[in-house]
Amino acid sequence: MQPTSAYVTPSGCHLRVDKNIGRGNYGIARAVTNAKGEVFCVKELLVCQHDTNAKMQVLQEVRVMEKMCAHPNIVKFIESWIQRDRLYILMELCSNGPLDRLIKRYNTT
Repeated sequence: MQPTSAYVTPSGCHLRVDKNIGRGNYGIARAVTNAKGEVFCVKELLVCQHDTNAKMQVLQEVRVMEKMCAHPNIVKFIESWIQRDRLYILMELCSNGPLDRLIKRYNTT
């Protein structure tokens, strides 16, 4: 993935990239800051660029997650969009690191 220094969401929110915080097989997670100084996470995921139906299906699934996963113990979804061959998901930043690392650390069984 190419280095990105900023994002502008479809709702017009300008986000400055602070640092990369994770990388996986399909994308990267970045800590970003808005104009008010609030810190969030943007996940940038590669999607098939030639299949418009697949892109729309992925975006639809994200929107379903947004509506069905509103709970204080679940990472808050803020916004998503597709641009070229990337799906971007703007969400609450969980500053304690990846969940799998926390589970391993506190697993007592």
